[in-house]
Amino acid sequence: MRILRWIGLALGVLLVALAAAMGVARFLDGPLGPFPGGPLRGALSSEDPGDWSFAKDQGTLELEVGGRSMTVWFTAPGGVLYVAAAEAERKRWPAEAAADGRVRIRIAGRLYERNAVRIEDPAAARPIAESFQTKYDVQLDEEARSRAWLFRLDPR
Repeated sequence: MRILRWIGLALGVLLVALAAAMGVARFLDGPLGPFPGGPLRGALSSEDPGDWSFAKDQGTLELEVGGRSMTVWFTAPGGVLYVAAAEAERKRWPAEAAADGRVRIRIAGRLYERNAVRIEDPAAARPIAESFQTKYDVQLDEEARSRAWLFRLDPR
């Protein structure tokens, strides 16, 4: 009985700590690990890379949509920057990005304003999805691909 009380107490403390981390993250400059964060702060980069191949060794980028930021996977085949949202219909940011494409990203310590354009043509999406699969060493079946949304990040 006593051990159950300690387990319950430990779980309660863990839940409170988790809730606190999620709440604090909303006020931070960018996401806190898996928790969405506040707006990305800092000076915007004055130059547009044009070719994003320089970032190929970066694992993720920080994406701000609607005043919230999150860490997302990206790829840059042919120097064009793309982000993906797996299980997009279960998340808020993909619908916001599709409705109003104005986003900001931070990659390699630099902040950029971009315009997110959803890629809906399956033929155009296939090589981009394959690029994600290669970069992140994941295998997606057709059903999983159909639930993922891809966005090209164009200059504003």
